[in-house]
Amino acid sequence: MRRHHSGLYEKDFLTSLYSSFGLAFVLLEDKANINLLLFTGISFTLISSLIVLSAFCTLEGVKRYRQQGNLVLR
Repeated sequence: MRRHHSGLYEKDFLTSLYSSFGLAFVLLEDKANINLLLFTGISFTLISSLIVLSAFCTLEGVKRYRQQGNLVLR
């Protein structure tokens, strides 16, 4: 593997995975650090998907409630 000018390996899968999340992580050869990065990435994905899902469910609930005529928004 060739080293990139920023100090990261070019062909490192985890580096590309975390840069796609927009998180700038520098991976070390420490196994605990890689596990911590995996846990952080997975929890970030879960939390963001939960936020999107709850917002969608809230909007759908408001639409249905408004269609029944029970909700009056000014």
